[in-house]
Amino acid sequence: MKKRALLLSALALFAMPLVACNGTGNNSSSAPNTTTSEAETNQDKQIVESVLASLSVPETASNNFTLVTSGAGGATISWTSSNPEVIAIDGGTAVVTASLTEDLKATLTATVTKGSESGQKTFEVSVPKREFMSVNDVREAEIDTAVTFKAIVSGFTYYNDGGKHGGTYVTDETGTIMVFGSDFAEQVVIGDELVISGTRAEYQKSMQVSSATITSKLSEGNAIPTDSFITGKHVKEVVNEMNENKDVDYAGTVYLFENTSLTCYQGTGYSNWEIIENGNENGYINLYFSGNSDDTARDALVNELWGTAVDTPSTIAFVINGRTSKGSGNPRGNVLYVE
Repeated sequence: MKKRALLLSALALFAMPLVACNGTGNNSSSAPNTTTSEAETNQDKQIVESVLASLSVPETASNNFTLVTSGAGGATISWTSSNPEVIAIDGGTAVVTASLTEDLKATLTATVTKGSESGQKTFEVSVPKREFMSVNDVREAEIDTAVTFKAIVSGFTYYNDGGKHGGTYVTDETGTIMVFGSDFAEQVVIGDELVISGTRAEYQKSMQVSSATITSKLSEGNAIPTDSFITGKHVKEVVNEMNENKDVDYAGTVYLFENTSLTCYQGTGYSNWEIIENGNENGYINLYFSGNSDDTARDALVNELWGTAVDTPSTIAFVINGRTSKGSGNPRGNVLYVE
């Protein structure tokens, strides 16, 4: 009986789980530690909620406005629009296009993301109808259409004797067009912001505004908008394009040419000022002057206005005026400014 009790005790000892040196049994398993991941998720959620609460956009917009694309704590913000024709999203910019006939609306949705957490917030933005046409509206209008628009004076055409001619270039964010009229040109200077009324017209296959009057002068000393200026083109490339598309009206198209200079070409019994690129290897375009030739006055004017670019590579804002030979010849244009 005593031997049997000892045997049972020994068997009981063998039945106990073995414990390793680290104090855990050989049949135990480690439970996952969820504390850290749960804390990170909660923190990301709080960041998303905080960024959403901080977001705002204008309730009413007539012009483009900035959209925030990143927030505190490394959160990212993306945007969508319910009506891209009214407000389009271009990276961090809301591009506003107002109507001339009716008030419009668009709903913008911001999506904030941090880690695996995200949230959304919506904003309704009203876009009131425009009081004035844009320059692009004027460019696209039918001939003989009455137009009223707002723009900034960006340059002039000139007489060969050095005086202002009947051409004033005006520019807004959407484009450039020439306003014809000596009286008009004499009333303004570059940088004036104007409300202009007139008639959409055409002269020698080049668009312009005629019978123009200044409805009001809003401000002075404004920077010339460059949003519509075309960059990255070579002079020769533009010349070839215009020669291949004789039926297209390029008047008012502005190119920002790099590595270009102004030089005077001396022909037999005449001379022309040209914008050239890389020593004429990449083409040239004649500068447009009107009236009887007075080379001395004309040359003095070029040096006075744009002398830094005379025979010196520069960046030049150049506007197409039209074509020679009553609209069927080579391109010609004017300098707006030299950088």
